[in-house]
Amino acid sequence: VSHTWVEGLFLHHLLTGDPRSQDAASKACDNLVGDLVNNYDFTNCRNSGWHLIHLSAAYRATGRRVFLNAARIIVDRILERQRSSGGWDRLLVPGHCHCDPPRHTGNAGFMVGILMVGLKRFHDVTQDQRVADAIVRAAGYCIERMWVPEAGAFHYTCCPESRVLAGADIRILKGVSAAYEFTGEDRFRDVLIAGIQTAIADLPRARRGIGKGICSPMRGAPQVIAALPD
Repeated sequence: VSHTWVEGLFLHHLLTGDPRSQDAASKACDNLVGDLVNNYDFTNCRNSGWHLIHLSAAYRATGRRVFLNAARIIVDRILERQRSSGGWDRLLVPGHCHCDPPRHTGNAGFMVGILMVGLKRFHDVTQDQRVADAIVRAAGYCIERMWVPEAGAFHYTCCPESRVLAGADIRILKGVSAAYEFTGEDRFRDVLIAGIQTAIADLPRARRGIGKGICSPMRGAPQVIAALPD
């Protein structure tokens, strides 16, 4: 579910009327409901986040309530598992923390970012206040645990020894922009203003295999910029 993408297909259909795009995306989403949400749980935030992004897009494009109903099941479990810290803390895997055991607990920032985006997509459809509150807590968690003000960027994970990224992760910034939209708090505005500068300051040159590195900030930057004051 975290390596299946349908938003672009639905958008292509809505912009062009091409029925093939909606047919393909709907068939993909048919595989994301039913048995897949029975006794639902998730192993990391990326999986549940992408699941919500897909199902919210499917509901908005088709109006089929099966997609919204499945998304509600996922959201209920996400909210149930959110910690008092605002995150979904777990023991970090070796790739996310190279410290001697016991490794740090926490999460990978980009995964929490994807989950915040998924929750925002669901909130756009439902206006569920519980979800807005969860996004605000999660954005605060990312800032408290991973934000490095002097770099204008985040640690890769909650491990204090994890690398500080060259630019702010646009996926986290999208969650922070939602939190700012909901609250108007200065702490979110300040991170957005600093983070967007580094996120798009040094985009990689076009070359083979760089599509992800270029497309992620290009896709996310307009959503972040739209939330900024003035």
